[in-house]
Amino acid sequence: MHEYDDLIFSKLIIWQIKVIDPSKKTCETFLGTGKPGGLSSEEGGIQFDEPGGLCVSPDGQFLYVADTNNHAIRVIDVKTKTVSQV
Repeated sequence: MHEYDDLIFSKLIIWQIKVIDPSKKTCETFLGTGKPGGLSSEEGGIQFDEPGGLCVSPDGQFLYVADTNNHAIRVIDVKTKTVSQV
């Protein structure tokens, strides 16, 4: 993701976080296997189960995800794409 240039959104029923780059007119999967679950990067894959809300930290380093059906707030390091849970 480019700082403050891209749009980030979640797709509830495809269980992914997507990034739109308006300048390139592209939409790409940022994270998510496309299957529901709760796996994190330490387990060899990243899954969400209805990622319903997103918030970017003021410095742009972290993306907070309300992972609805996992009843969790997930924290993504935008540069390394590692995921932890609050």
